[in-house]
Amino acid sequence: MAYPRKLLADNEDIAFELRPHWRALFIPVFWLIVILAAAGFLIGKMGAWIDSPGATTVLRWVLAGIAVFLLIFLFIRPFVAWFTTQYVFTNRRIIVRTGLVARRGRDMPLSKVNDVIFEHTVLERMLNCGTLVIESAAENGSLVVANVPNVEHVQREVYRLHDEDDAFRSARQELYRQQAAQGMPPEDIAREQVGGSMPQPAQPQPTQQVPPAQPQQPAQPQQPVQPTTVQPQQPPTQQQPPAQAPPAQPSVPQPTQQVPPAQPTTVQPQQPPTQQIPPPVMPTPPRPIPPPDPQVPPPSSN
Repeated sequence: MAYPRKLLADNEDIAFELRPHWRALFIPVFWLIVILAAAGFLIGKMGAWIDSPGATTVLRWVLAGIAVFLLIFLFIRPFVAWFTTQYVFTNRRIIVRTGLVARRGRDMPLSKVNDVIFEHTVLERMLNCGTLVIESAAENGSLVVANVPNVEHVQREVYRLHDEDDAFRSARQELYRQQAAQGMPPEDIAREQVGGSMPQPAQPQPTQQVPPAQPQQPAQPQQPVQPTTVQPQQPPTQQQPPAQAPPAQPSVPQPTQQVPPAQPTTVQPQQPPTQQIPPPVMPTPPRPIPPPDPQVPPPSSN
């Protein structure tokens, strides 16, 4: 009877689940054999010991009822408890469930595990089973899991699951810290990003055949350069087709230079030009003509 997955938490996977070792059925099977043998012997001998047929029949029914009662408490009840007990190991916790109608269970988170101890006697070692003791930092103390098959392997698996859970929690805390620093809402991280709950065996990678290196050819000696004579160019006699324009090269965007913003200029009010007025010219008075001198004779006309 597998553990129902609807009872698992989000991102929780079952690593493995076990049932108690069949060694737990030794005592119930012993009681089954003893009760059946004793009841059959007594019911068979009851007729020889008691002469009354009616009393013999009543005593046989009484012995049968006692045998059924003993079988229920000494064989059927332990067998049902063994069959309905589950040890479930997930990537987050250890689950123990017992019972069919009246259920009893206990869980222990892997983050609370401090130590894992196994114990087995000489008989249990011969049968490859034992008791697993998981010590926790919680107030409830340790978890004792009895009759665990292959107990040493289970102990190693519990340590591996504990280490993977620690790595997952550390990676999730680091992710939350980075998201909080960037101002982003926290998002959950999948366990597959850290390594998953169950490690998958590494697949062998196909090897690629490398071709052998080719030997390098020896360098050939360079030929001497012959001098070339320039011949005079003859004028073309035929009309040559027009030269085709070379294909346009894609224009490369030139980096734009940042132009500093223009400084606002203040406009000074323009003053009207001043005209220079020449000073007024005063009229010069006429010079007086002197009167003729009477003593000077007038010029003679010859």
